[in-house]
Amino acid sequence: ATGSIGPTGPNGFSLNNNYIFAYDTSTQTLPASNTFTAVTFNTNGVMDGWTHVARSTDFTCFQTGNYLVTYRLLIGIS
Repeated sequence: ATGSIGPTGPNGFSLNNNYIFAYDTSTQTLPASNTFTAVTFNTNGVMDGWTHVARSTDFTCFQTGNYLVTYRLLIGIS
Protein backbone atom coordinates (compact mmCIF):
# COMPACT_ATOMS: atom_id res chain seq x y z
CA ALA A 1 0.00 0.00 0.00
CA THR A 2 1.16 3.57 -0.68
CA GLY A 3 1.78 5.75 2.37
CA SER A 4 0.69 9.34 2.90
CA ILE A 5 2.28 12.16 0.95
CA GLY A 6 5.11 13.90 2.81
CA PRO A 7 5.58 17.65 3.25
CA THR A 8 6.53 19.79 0.27
CA GLY A 9 10.26 20.47 0.06
CA PRO A 10 11.88 23.87 -0.47
CA ASN A 11 11.87 25.50 -3.86
CA GLY A 12 15.03 25.37 -5.96
CA PHE A 13 17.59 28.16 -5.71
CA SER A 14 16.92 31.47 -7.35
CA LEU A 15 19.28 33.64 -9.35
CA ASN A 16 17.33 36.67 -8.16
CA ASN A 17 18.95 37.05 -4.74
CA ASN A 18 22.19 36.55 -2.83
CA TYR A 19 24.78 37.11 -5.51
CA ILE A 20 27.91 39.20 -5.90
CA PHE A 21 30.16 40.16 -8.74
CA ALA A 22 33.51 41.72 -7.82
CA TYR A 23 36.75 42.05 -9.73
CA ASP A 24 40.23 43.52 -9.52
CA THR A 25 42.02 45.57 -12.15
CA SER A 26 45.41 45.74 -10.45
CA THR A 27 48.42 43.44 -10.52
CA GLN A 28 48.97 41.50 -7.31
CA THR A 29 52.36 40.04 -6.52
CA LEU A 30 52.96 36.83 -4.60
CA PRO A 31 55.53 37.15 -1.79
CA ALA A 32 56.98 33.70 -2.57
CA SER A 33 55.99 30.58 -4.47
CA ASN A 34 53.87 28.02 -2.63
CA THR A 35 52.76 30.66 -0.13
CA PHE A 36 49.14 31.40 0.70
CA THR A 37 48.17 34.86 -0.49
CA ALA A 38 44.73 36.39 -0.04
CA VAL A 39 43.37 37.91 -3.23
CA THR A 40 41.85 41.38 -2.98
CA PHE A 41 39.10 42.79 -5.18
CA ASN A 42 39.21 46.53 -5.81
CA THR A 43 35.89 46.91 -7.61
CA ASN A 44 32.37 45.81 -6.68
CA GLY A 45 30.05 45.19 -9.57
CA VAL A 46 26.53 44.17 -8.62
CA MET A 47 25.59 42.49 -5.36
CA ASP A 48 22.53 41.49 -3.40
CA GLY A 49 22.58 39.99 0.08
CA TRP A 50 26.36 40.41 0.46
CA THR A 51 28.74 43.07 1.69
CA HIS A 52 32.29 43.69 0.53
CA VAL A 53 34.61 46.62 1.09
CA ALA A 54 36.51 47.40 -2.10
CA ARG A 55 40.23 46.52 -1.94
CA SER A 56 39.61 43.94 0.79
CA THR A 57 39.65 40.15 0.83
CA ASP A 58 36.50 39.55 2.90
CA PHE A 59 33.00 38.94 1.60
CA THR A 60 30.08 38.60 4.03
CA CYS A 61 26.70 37.00 3.38
CA PHE A 62 23.96 37.36 5.97
CA GLN A 63 21.88 34.36 4.90
CA THR A 64 22.94 30.84 5.72
CA GLY A 65 22.94 28.28 2.96
CA ASN A 66 25.06 26.60 0.34
CA TYR A 67 26.65 28.84 -2.27
CA LEU A 68 28.47 28.25 -5.50
CA VAL A 69 31.67 30.30 -5.63
CA THR A 70 33.57 30.65 -8.89
CA TYR A 71 36.66 32.66 -9.67
CA ARG A 72 39.30 33.03 -12.34
CA LEU A 73 42.88 34.13 -11.79
CA LEU A 74 45.29 35.02 -14.55
CA ILE A 75 48.81 34.13 -13.47
CA GLY A 76 51.89 35.44 -15.19
CA ILE A 77 55.31 34.00 -14.45
CA SER A 78 58.39 36.02 -15.15
